[in-house]
Amino acid sequence: EVFGNPILIEIKKEINSKVLESVTKNINKLINNNFAESCLVFYDNLEGLKKTDLPNTSKYLFIQISDFITKLNDGDFNDSIRKIRNEIVHNRFSNG
Repeated sequence: EVFGNPILIEIKKEINSKVLESVTKNINKLINNNFAESCLVFYDNLEGLKKTDLPNTSKYLFIQISDFITKLNDGDFNDSIRKIRNEIVHNRFSNG
């Protein structure tokens, strides 16, 4: 199991520094209040940020939708999330 359940899923069209601050604050509040064990934040674009700027933790991951779709074509949901988490942990994603 990559993440604990329940998993909160958030989808954002674009993430910039202001959105990032708001999202991480809200996620931490929900996790700390036991509303969720973990969170996946799917996004389309980064504005003024690189993937390496995203504060991925053991409790939440920021995943670009196109990366997820690519991985999902090769496996199921859990496998796709596991592969992406491993790539994030080992800094294999490009900075784009």
